[in-house]
Amino acid sequence: MASRATRVYVFREAVEWLLIVAGLVIASRFIRVPPWAWIGIPAGKLLFSIAAYALLLRRALERRHATGPSALVGETGTALTALRPTGQIKIRNEIWRARSHDESEIHEGTIVRVVDIAGATVIVATAPSTREEPTA
Repeated sequence: MASRATRVYVFREAVEWLLIVAGLVIASRFIRVPPWAWIGIPAGKLLFSIAAYALLLRRALERRHATGPSALVGETGTALTALRPTGQIKIRNEIWRARSHDESEIHEGTIVRVVDIAGATVIVATAPSTREEPTA
């Protein structure tokens, strides 16, 4: 069974194909449309759509995009304040309220990894690289 995104894409392409045919019909009332155009233009559009879908769009349309706070699980950030056991961290240029997963203290500047979400609070653990090195 095709995904919803694929069905929407096919529907849009069918509408575009019908608009091309309708455009040819309207144009034929005012100018002489060559016979090759009646077959070539719609067929070209169809072949281009099939190739574009097969080569480029299929994976993009069917990929699930993680959104919302749950998309942060697994991300790393930096502790802006000491977590005793709560504090603030910065992830993706956003400041989040955070809590240490084991209630231990995490020092300011420590690299942390998000392990869970509890409401609007991210639950973090110390990442393998434990402290940010100061830059000169």
